[in-house]
Amino acid sequence: IPPATDTWNDGPAAKQAPAFAFGFSGTTQSLIRGTGTGTISLCADDADELVAGNWATDYQILNPGQIVNSITTLGRVLYVMGPDGCYTTDEVGNGVQLTPELGVAFRSTNGLNGFGWKGIVFFPHGAGLYGIFGDSPRAVGIEKFPAYDGTIRGRVTAMTALGEWLYLAIYDGTDSWILAARPRKDGEPGFSPFIFYSLEQITATFIGQLFLAGGYDNLNPRLY
Repeated sequence: IPPATDTWNDGPAAKQAPAFAFGFSGTTQSLIRGTGTGTISLCADDADELVAGNWATDYQILNPGQIVNSITTLGRVLYVMGPDGCYTTDEVGNGVQLTPELGVAFRSTNGLNGFGWKGIVFFPHGAGLYGIFGDSPRAVGIEKFPAYDGTIRGRVTAMTALGEWLYLAIYDGTDSWILAARPRKDGEPGFSPFIFYSLEQITATFIGQLFLAGGYDNLNPRLY
């Protein structure tokens, strides 16, 4: 995801476009663009995204003037995240707020690097990490449960996944931690739907992206 100051200079009206994702419009795979004014638009996968006319009509999803911090898809359902919550769309492309109870905790970083995995949309929020199960938000962050008394607390800033494992970066304003999480199995004690493992503390560092690469032939994937 480019920084929020980046501009899609060759797109329609040189609109700021900080978030992108792939999804389907009917049977056509499209590149989806989120803008700094809370809209999304689509460009067909076989079209040149640098040609302004190839981007279709803008759909207003977030409140006007709010930046789209991330876009993710689960199946054919689109999720758009911004400072006041996580949205999906109705049948005509209007935004539908899924997290109105979180809107009062407005932060410019809410929803940044949101992520879809195992049927759950993860929505990083200033009040903690939330998972959208269908259309219902639920706290899933490590610090949100009564049994947790550890020192790893902060804002989730990046996520990626491989198989049964979700990898997260958490930032407390000074240091970052890399965590791995897996779904809690039936009968395992605990409150969260996930079990978290601390992998590494990286001091005096903010982590803005995580990604896995290099998993081919006899090489194991590496986390970057």
